[in-house]
Amino acid sequence: MLNSMTASEHTVTVNSANAGRVSVAFASEDAISTGDLMQITFVAKENISGTASITMQPEDLTNDNANPITSTSVSSNLTITEKSRVWLALSNEMNTHESFTVGFWVEGSSGFAAGDFVINYDDEKLECLSVTSDLSSGEGNTSSNAFVVINDEYQNGEIKFSVLCANGISRDTQFLTIEFRAKYAQPAEFELIPVAETTPVNREGDAILLQCPAASGTIT
Repeated sequence: MLNSMTASEHTVTVNSANAGRVSVAFASEDAISTGDLMQITFVAKENISGTASITMQPEDLTNDNANPITSTSVSSNLTITEKSRVWLALSNEMNTHESFTVGFWVEGSSGFAAGDFVINYDDEKLECLSVTSDLSSGEGNTSSNAFVVINDEYQNGEIKFSVLCANGISRDTQFLTIEFRAKYAQPAEFELIPVAETTPVNREGDAILLQCPAASGTIT
């Protein structure tokens, strides 16, 4: 329930026990203000692609004088695309007097074999000390694996690199370790954003979809 639903004395019940239906009952002596009423969080199920429909159906609405309010249902269609994840593993807090590492990971279910990436960071607040990769802990015939950092000037806020794993991966794999150090003592927020520059492929050369969520942290 959001602020407009909870600002006054009220009674509310939520029943989400029935799959495919969430029922909310709300009552208050005072009328609520205009605004968003509630927030419902969904997670798309694994191995599902296609269109999902969400319908809001108001029932038995009344105003603060107990008079009926006319309402209509509203539906929205969501497109679900199955994507494998690329993510950055990092701690939530860093100290200026010591370095910390960030790992670049690709989800094993993707079958990832090759791709180009860019990681952007705030070089005014962070110093990039090193960018390394240890494929000896990877999968398959590591002699056919290769790793290339495209730009040597990774201290300037941008790390470009290509990954090649000719046999493909079948488990979550860390391809990259980046070492940072905070420049300032005062708290500061930063973002590390992995961005796919070209279409990643699997070992057969087929294009795959990778979801690249941003990773953020606070320097203390």
